Amino acid sequence: MPIESNAIVWRAFLAACRLHGNTAFAEVAAKHIFELDPKHCGNYVLMSNIYGATGHYEAVSDLRLTMKGQNIKKKPGYSWIEVNNSVHNFITGDQDHPEANSIYAALESLIVPICEHGYFCLSSTFL
Repeated sequence: MPIESNAIVWRAFLAACRLHGNTAFAEVAAKHIFELDPKHCGNYVLMSNIYGATGHYEAVSDLRLTMKGQNIKKKPGYSWIEVNNSVHNFITGDQDHPEANSIYAALESLIVPICEHGYFCLSSTFL
């Protein structure tokens, strides 16, 4: 390879392993990444997703315990929407928005029929 392998290169390889479902190569990449960049939450999340997709739930649990033990936390994802030239940000479980109750009620009205049509829903309750 014409460049030195660093955490970014290994993370790209790990993402490719996820795409192709190759857990064995993913474990090799993860070993290198955890040595090069042990505090980056994305490394653990990506590897956890690989294990979860292949049914290795004990390994997922082990990774989460490792993250907790090393005080590594994933920042929550967020979404935003622009309405009438005003941008509204939403974080999972956020109830700070002045219209939070009506927003969650609208989401609930969408989730219930989706689940009824066979899609897997962890919970239909947002609050």
